[in-house]
Amino acid sequence: MPNIVAISASPRGEKSEGYVYCKELLTKVTELANRRTTFKIYHPQNIDIQTCRGDKNCFNKGYCLLDNTDDMKEIKQDMLNADTIVFVTPIMCQNISTDMKKILERIGYWGHLFSLTGKTGIIVTTSTSNGNKFVGDYLTKMMYSLGVLPIKVIHIANLYNKEETYKQITETAQYITKFTDKKCIPAVSKEQEKFFNDMRGIYLGLENNKDYAYEYNEWVNSRMFNYDDFQDFFTRKFLTN
Repeated sequence: MPNIVAISASPRGEKSEGYVYCKELLTKVTELANRRTTFKIYHPQNIDIQTCRGDKNCFNKGYCLLDNTDDMKEIKQDMLNADTIVFVTPIMCQNISTDMKKILERIGYWGHLFSLTGKTGIIVTTSTSNGNKFVGDYLTKMMYSLGVLPIKVIHIANLYNKEETYKQITETAQYITKFTDKKCIPAVSKEQEKFFNDMRGIYLGLENNKDYAYEYNEWVNSRMFNYDDFQDFFTRKFLTN
């Protein structure tokens, strides 16, 4: 069972810049880690993912009707079991790829429930020249909503910093292993803290709203209502992950 799960969302699969970099980086992480560390990289050529139908079954009942028809059930389980989540995307039209969007939409309901709390995150964006920061900021916000704490955001722009980025792989891997080895507890940002408290306030007001019964009960069962700040909730999950 991999404890680092990566989604490399280029339609070029293993030939893409993001996949090549991600595999090299995670291989170095496994070499340097003190804990037994393994990784798995999903990409569009080794998975079948259907597009979200927007039926809201996931929000209302906690599961997607498509999960038994494609590979999302396996991907979700691997993400839930992992310690670290990696999102890798090429920049397409100043945004994430279609393949990344399909996966994020299929786990969108987790963004109401902080379902991946306690996991660290790595973001890798690739481009010829620009759009990296915009996409990196977007994926950071997505990780915040999922409960993932991003510890490293890596932008590769081929015209500017590709060679230098690859030279720094060992240094980057050393930084990441501080967290995969549980030597350091990552600090929650003010933005993620605010997002948690805003969502907590919303769900505290939905106790008697039948339309949100599933999500409200998930907040109760996970004991998130017991925490006034996300850092404490994250740290408990991180140390027991």
